[in-house]
Amino acid sequence: MILVFDIGKTHKKASVFDNDLRELWQTQCSIPEIEDEDGYPTEDIGALIRWMEDIIETLARARTYPLTHLQFSAYGASLVHLDREGNRLTPLYNYTKPMPEGLEESFFRDYGPRETFLVDTASPALGFLNAGMQLFWLSRKKPKVFAQIHRTLHLPEYLSYHFTGEFHASLTSIGCHTALWHYGNGDYHPWVHAEGVAEKLAPLCPASRTVARQVGGFTLQVGTGVHDSSAALFSFSAIRKEPFLFLSTGTWTIAFNPFACKSLRSEELVQDCLLFMRPDGGTVKAARLFLGYCLQVRVRDLETRFGGSAEAIFRSTPEVVLAQHVMERDYRCFTFSELGFEDKRAGQLRDLPRESLQEAIYQLTWELASLQGEQLLLAAEGREFPNLYVEGGFAGNLLFLHFLGLRFPGMAIHSLEEYPGPALGAARLILKH
Repeated sequence: MILVFDIGKTHKKASVFDNDLRELWQTQCSIPEIEDEDGYPTEDIGALIRWMEDIIETLARARTYPLTHLQFSAYGASLVHLDREGNRLTPLYNYTKPMPEGLEESFFRDYGPRETFLVDTASPALGFLNAGMQLFWLSRKKPKVFAQIHRTLHLPEYLSYHFTGEFHASLTSIGCHTALWHYGNGDYHPWVHAEGVAEKLAPLCPASRTVARQVGGFTLQVGTGVHDSSAALFSFSAIRKEPFLFLSTGTWTIAFNPFACKSLRSEELVQDCLLFMRPDGGTVKAARLFLGYCLQVRVRDLETRFGGSAEAIFRSTPEVVLAQHVMERDYRCFTFSELGFEDKRAGQLRDLPRESLQEAIYQLTWELASLQGEQLLLAAEGREFPNLYVEGGFAGNLLFLHFLGLRFPGMAIHSLEEYPGPALGAARLILKH
């Protein structure tokens, strides 16, 4: 049996699968954030590790599940920097942390032109979301810390290191909008070598690699970790061969097109379209949105304004007449500055309807579903797909799925609400199914 820790930005999950990849047990928690040295909120990596160790200890005492494997999936754009003794040198800097003014411009003066660099690394310029830029920031703003770094690990691979003591790097993490990988050359971008970053990164290894270790009284084959969105897509692609689009949802929504055949263009990058890397090193075109965060923030505001809870609205069978009425409006009530590019496409704004929380939630959800539709079209490369599969937090949002169906009447929308996507993909990788 395999234990998988699936570490999301908001929720942390632990699942046990049998050798036929049936999920037998799951638990989850949320861990309050702490602050880095600048007062910016960030993951409490110490608390996360303690929670994982507690889970293993609990399972070891119960002896209900004879574990044989341990694996990890986790969110991307997050780096752990270690000294030669394996001590963490910095907090796990939040990928939403603002980059100091002028630093990005300095980088592109040395390693541009900007447009060429972004196309070569297959990622928009995203500040700290380009994990490599965190290393550039350390080298320029905290050179003493940078000089002490012996190894820098992506979060999934760090979790593996904690239990094995071995350094590994996965293509799924490196290829996740990091600004580290040159897709055309199939190697790290020249800046990574020029800045002395390459020597701090761990050796590349296959995503299916395991290391035998004694952990919590179990003798386990421990995996090296995998980026969560790539794991979710891998798991589903392994069992579905017909053409489809795949929407992985949570804090971010990522529309994947495993059947893309066109090269990434600079104008797509501006719209947050990029390439992800499969465990085998192949590429997948994707289009991202900070949609879950936008929904969470505005729902909280609307609940305060109108009173009540939006969860029942999202979970109830949509009222078709109201949904059609909202969809046919030719105006918008919300802007989403967090999306960066979105305000450029904003039309005439109107005041929010005051009748009820329900109508406000319908209006908000339609606007977000419309934006999601544009990203799906971008990922689809102009091709029509018969099926869209939605996994993650939005898979249980019936209202969102209804509006997507109205947006794409010729495409079947499938909810994978009970599908343990990232965890299942991570398990599948090391069980070699």
